[in-house]
Amino acid sequence: MNLNRAGSKRLKAAASTLAAALAVSLAISPAGTALAGPGGDYAEPGGPKPNTTFTSKPSKTTKSNKATFRFVSSVGSTTFKCKVDKAGWAACKSPLKLKNLKPGKHTLKVKGDRLGTTETSPASFTWTIKK
Repeated sequence: MNLNRAGSKRLKAAASTLAAALAVSLAISPAGTALAGPGGDYAEPGGPKPNTTFTSKPSKTTKSNKATFRFVSSVGSTTFKCKVDKAGWAACKSPLKLKNLKPGKHTLKVKGDRLGTTETSPASFTWTIKK
């Protein structure tokens, strides 16, 4: 093969592009989804479901109209949604601080989501505020 200077530069550029494509393909699963993100974190949609647990919560019966909850997920890079009583699901973070709660029974539910894999059995806690 006889290459002039311009052809040689194009060949080197093509080889460099091919090497980059091969490096990227090593991080792709057979289904075409990413297996590793920055730092090598497992990041394939459809991967392990998050499991949310409370690490701190109020007493089951209290006189306080405030409540603080702390929660964690079994997998990293999880975002959370919370639901208090009959309200809809909304994005939330730990610690979650609730205030101005009325006397009576209340329930907090928290579910984790990681790359579209959502927890199907949210963490749940019910407590009662006495007058």
